[in-house]
Amino acid sequence: MPRKRATPRHLNEVIDAALFVVDEAGMDGLTIRGVAAASGVPTMTLYAYFRSKDELVELMALSVVARLFAVTRRSTWQATIEELCFHVRASILAHPGWLSLLGRRELPSSPPVHEHVRALMLGSGIPERVAARAVLEASLLSLGLAQLQLSLQRQRSAPAPGAEPAKRDLDWDGTFAATVARWIAGLETEAVARPLTAQPRVATASSTP
Repeated sequence: MPRKRATPRHLNEVIDAALFVVDEAGMDGLTIRGVAAASGVPTMTLYAYFRSKDELVELMALSVVARLFAVTRRSTWQATIEELCFHVRASILAHPGWLSLLGRRELPSSPPVHEHVRALMLGSGIPERVAARAVLEASLLSLGLAQLQLSLQRQRSAPAPGAEPAKRDLDWDGTFAATVARWIAGLETEAVARPLTAQPRVATASSTP
């Protein structure tokens, strides 16, 4: 008997349930039985949506990547890039387990927001070599800083035996905002001055034959 074809709505609900399990128990705690309990779908019925746990994890990774790049397209490239950075960071801090899923799939070099940012940057005089990689660099910057924050905060909450107590925690929000602002300012310096359009010569009385 052929497998039942899953509808997008039901598949998304199963993926949401699987991501919830990862939030609660981490990747090590992800089981088909746990997804069944979280989704309310019988265990055997879940195999109408995927053939194996590995296939489920692949679907989860695709979903996470799509969610990370689901940002509003603002009227300027600076505002769009800034929103992307803060959205990626907030998503990872809220869902640390997503980092393990991202390790299974390369970030897309041209997500939907890429062309929007690229067009705005080119229109502002930013060279193609810079505009072409801006969205990917923004994503990597935000992911890296979020991962660093999570790692250091875990160390702070569970210090090694004999280690000195950590001093006051960093102002992570302020540090991140300042880092993004400096990075965007650096991109702005890449703008190439546009040559002035030649103005038509206006005839004067002295130049008229």
